[in-house]
Amino acid sequence: MMLNLVFVLLLSGMLLFNISIGKSMTTGSMSITIGLIVLNLIFFITKYRKSQHEKMEDQVSRYVR
Repeated sequence: MMLNLVFVLLLSGMLLFNISIGKSMTTGSMSITIGLIVLNLIFFITKYRKSQHEKMEDQVSRYVR
């Protein structure tokens, strides 16, 4: 789960570094990088919400017993 977040941070850093030094990135490579960032954020959020939901179910099942 945390691998997605690390990958997002790495891609964001790479994108910001290339923009800050003025390296010319084609629109295709920039859009692919941004797409990967968004996709990995979506994966991270869905996995995080699922794990939080499972934790809540475990806590509720303890009280039901």
